[in-house]
Amino acid sequence: MASGLAYRICFCFGHPRREAGARRVLAKATVPVATAAVGPTQRPQDAIWAAIGDESVRLRLAELAAVPIPAESEDVADCGDPGVPARDRRAEAAAVARVTP
Repeated sequence: MASGLAYRICFCFGHPRREAGARRVLAKATVPVATAAVGPTQRPQDAIWAAIGDESVRLRLAELAAVPIPAESEDVADCGDPGVPARDRRAEAAAVARVTP
């Protein structure tokens, strides 16, 4: 069931060159995305994450929550049809939940 919340999708790569290529492609994503390149001495919990659209600083996973979600992502936050406003999809999902045992 959709929650109506926008979650960031995180991609982790083994090499900075692969991450850079993915960031070019993901720049047009309609969902909130962050990427990281993990080196041999780094761990996913380290400050290696960069949100798409904000390459200025690398953050820890927990810090990504403070990065604003792009407005266009909020409209497709519950993974429904991007042509239908999120509020309409949430209302439809709630109606289905009421009739589903």
